[in-house]
Amino acid sequence: MHKFNFFIILILVSLPFNSIPALMPIGELSHELWFYISLTILPFFIKEIYRGMKFYKSKELIFIIIFFLWIYISLIVNIFELYDYAFKNQMGIYRFITQNGVLIYLLVMFFIFRGGGLMYGWNKVYNLLLKSSIISFNLVFIYIIFEIFQEITIFSDIKNYIDFLIRDEQYLYFNSNKLRSVTFESPFLGYYLSMVLPFFLYLTQTSSSRYGFFLIYLTIFATIVSNSRFAMILLFIEILLFVFLLYWQRIKLNKVYITGMLLSIMPILIFAFILILNNTFNINNDSSHSTSNITRFSTAYALFYMFLDNPFFGLGLGQAGFVIADYYPNWAYSSYEINNYIDPLHTTWPPLYNAYLRLLAETGIGGIIFILLSVYIFYKTLKLYQFSGDVRILSLVIYSIACILSFMQFDTMRVLNFWILIAIVSTMSIKNYTKG
Repeated sequence: MHKFNFFIILILVSLPFNSIPALMPIGELSHELWFYISLTILPFFIKEIYRGMKFYKSKELIFIIIFFLWIYISLIVNIFELYDYAFKNQMGIYRFITQNGVLIYLLVMFFIFRGGGLMYGWNKVYNLLLKSSIISFNLVFIYIIFEIFQEITIFSDIKNYIDFLIRDEQYLYFNSNKLRSVTFESPFLGYYLSMVLPFFLYLTQTSSSRYGFFLIYLTIFATIVSNSRFAMILLFIEILLFVFLLYWQRIKLNKVYITGMLLSIMPILIFAFILILNNTFNINNDSSHSTSNITRFSTAYALFYMFLDNPFFGLGLGQAGFVIADYYPNWAYSSYEINNYIDPLHTTWPPLYNAYLRLLAETGIGGIIFILLSVYIFYKTLKLYQFSGDVRILSLVIYSIACILSFMQFDTMRVLNFWILIAIVSTMSIKNYTKG
């Protein structure tokens, strides 16, 4: 048990460190510190993996099994095209192998956390998530301090030394107008902050409420300095939903709590509102936000029409980047990013930005299954909270929202937080809260 606790905290604390030098050519996981740590200590989790693989009438596991089966059905249907695809020194079959490998490893991690939940109780795994969120956030925020004061020589020297230790060469240089902490870019810092916030919100309902509020204010500050528009909006939604569901369940609130929550919401509300009006839907000026918007909207447009052309089996996992140039609308080429993506001499692989649209385009019905799984997880956590009134479960409701909405910002499946959430929820039964 103590071994499980230590190793899980070690993995979870390392989650924001995702720009380390690549030790293995394993695609999306190459720069993830948590991957190398978990791979090293994997033999110690044999019992948890075995227990996690047991069925126990889990609807979550049924969704996952069907999802994986459809990926392989899609592979069989598209196998000849996969061998024909080639772009930017990559082959279609290689892309499938690496993407599938990422999903298989995430499935192993799902079994570890599910097995831990079944053996030691979901509340034990939850407590490990809470502790690791606090520890990792402290590390993240300490680095942010060095970023803020990097014009001072001593802070700059320390920051550069830390970068040398934790970053691959390609991630050493970054736009100083956007802070990223130990992550590889600002949007991922925003994503990380949205994942730890639910646990800080839970702390506000415990004897450590003052510490919880303090961490929330620091989280909001870190989000603002990251200049991540999506994260600002997401944190606002999380806090607002948390307060609403507390009232909905008639949990007692004192004036200090209400005042604290409103103070937490207001900065995000103001910044998100301004940014939404000026940037999010603006594709008619020369700003970097405008370029980013054109790139994202045109990519979403292309993926949607890929899905319409291949609604059942998709193009095959990992294959959208090979044909996306055929689907970009004409107005997309006003973005220099799009022109770089379609240039065979430019090394950047075309990012797809939205995991749901990506899976719809690449796996067809498989994408629909994944969307249904996401919706089911939110529905089940909400039902569990409705019947239990447990604020820990409420934080999991908020956690699920953060995961679901983050998939609309990132195209990757390597979001370990989502697989941990599924694992925890799969060990919980609504019947346990509705008896009597």
